Order: sequence, then C-alpha cells, then structure tokens
Amino acid sequence: MDLNTRQRMLTELLTAEGSRPVQIHRRLRSLCGEDTIEIRSVRRWLRRFNSGEKDVGDSSSAVDQSW
Repeated sequence: MDLNTRQRMLTELLTAEGSRPVQIHRRLRSLCGEDTIEIRSVRRWLRRFNSGEKDVGDSSSAVDQSW
C-alpha cells in the first residue's frame, strides 16, 4: 500500500475520532515527515469523509494490501 493511501486511512480514522484538520496534519507529519500530504489535502479528505465517502484507495493504481 502506498504512503498516500496510508495517510488517507489515518485521516479517515482521525476524522472519525473528531480530530480537526490541523491536528490530523500534525499527527501525519510526526509519522511521515517530509512526505506528509499538504494540509489542504487533509481538509479535502475530511470533507469527503464527513459527507459519507469511504473509499480511501487510489482509483488510478492497484493497491498493495501488504501494509
């Protein structure tokens, strides 16, 4: 599983726990360092997850399930 998909999954989990975008971004930054997604991506995903979307995968590529 690629890093981007992992960050989406963590964003979904932290969103469900009620974390705010800045908090989520800080947590991702502590885990992923310089490879962390932009805060605007966290905000976009948070909106999508709050609207009921559950697909965290990247539809443009096959996802490796060996994370």
